[in-house]
Amino acid sequence: MNIWEDHGLEDKVVQVLKSVPANPTGHEFGRPYLSSYQLAIALNRQFRATVEAIGKPLGGAGTGQQDSLAQYLAMALRREIKKRGPSHPVECAYLSNHHVKDMIFGGPAGPMRSSLPEGGFDMTIFRVR
Repeated sequence: MNIWEDHGLEDKVVQVLKSVPANPTGHEFGRPYLSSYQLAIALNRQFRATVEAIGKPLGGAGTGQQDSLAQYLAMALRREIKKRGPSHPVECAYLSNHHVKDMIFGGPAGPMRSSLPEGGFDMTIFRVR
């Protein structure tokens, strides 16, 4: 089973990224980036049946599972972007964890704390090209 293709995740991720409001609209640097945590949260809101079918927790410290949806999305998107290069509709960058002590997102079940800063990993961020 190929989760990425079986669930049409590329199209759904692009829809999620396009739905994020730019603040301010028409910013000179383009669309805002989302972390894989924010992507997982938004995907859950917009495509809950897909997220339930995938069966992975959204992510964050304390889930008790290393294989989260946020982690899967980050790895799969990086793989797809690397494979297709600039023809992929999503671009990727990294946010350094330098001087980051904690990062908390508003998940559907309450605060979702990133495990990346304590693990020494930089955060992958994504936006539509």
